[in-house]
Amino acid sequence: MVVGLCKTCEPKFVHQAAELLEHVDSLSTHNAVVDGFAKIGKLAEAEECIKIMRQRLVEPNVVTYTALIDGYGRSRDVENGLRLFREMCSKGIAPDLIALNALIASLVRGGSVALGMQLFEEMSLRKSAITPDYKTYSILAQAHFYDGHFEQGWEIFGRMTDAGHKPNQRMLESILKQVLQSSRPDRETISRLLEEMSSSEVTHAVVRFWQVQASKALSRWEISGDEQVGDNRRNKP
Repeated sequence: MVVGLCKTCEPKFVHQAAELLEHVDSLSTHNAVVDGFAKIGKLAEAEECIKIMRQRLVEPNVVTYTALIDGYGRSRDVENGLRLFREMCSKGIAPDLIALNALIASLVRGGSVALGMQLFEEMSLRKSAITPDYKTYSILAQAHFYDGHFEQGWEIFGRMTDAGHKPNQRMLESILKQVLQSSRPDRETISRLLEEMSSSEVTHAVVRFWQVQASKALSRWEISGDEQVGDNRRNKP
C-alpha cells in the first residue's frame, strides 16, 4: 500500500504513505517514501525519512541515496547532490550505474556540465568497474547541444556510437527541438541531426515533420535577421 501511494507522486498520498511507515520496517518501503518525497520536491522531508530509518535501525542503501540525489538534481541543487553522494561513499555504500547517472544528471541540470564530464571520463577509463551506458551518453550529449557546444555534443555522439549505443528517436527529437528554438539555429547541426534521424529507425513521416519544422525555423531566423539589418541601416546616422 505504501509503495502504491508513493508511485502516484501526489503530495497528499506521499504524506499518507509516510504516516504508515511506523507500522512497517522494510528497507524497500522506506525507500519508496524517500523517493516519493524526492519526486514531489519535498527534499527536507525525504532527508527526515533517512533519520527515521536510522532510528529504526533500517540502514539506507544506494537506492535511498540515489532517490535523494535525483531529487536535488530536479531542483538544480548541485551542492546538496554532491553532499549526499560523498556521504554515501563515506559510509561505504558503493555507487552503482544508476546512482552515477543520477549524479551526472544532477550536475548537468545545475549547470556543472564540466563536473559531469569529469565523472564521465573517470567512468570511461578501462580500469573502471562501472562504464557509461546509453543514459550516460544521452545526458551529456543533450547537455552540450542545449548549451550550444555542438562540437562537444558530436564528440559524445561519436563515443556513444563507438560504445555500441545508437541515439534513439526521443533523444534526437529532444536535441533538434532545442536547437530549433535557439535564437540563431545552426544549419550544419540541424542538417546533421536530420541525417542521424534518416539513418536511424525513425519513420519517414517523423523525419519529414522535423524537416518542415527546421525549414520554418530557419526561415523565421532569416526574416528576423533581414529586419535587424534593415533597422540598423535606418538608424545609421
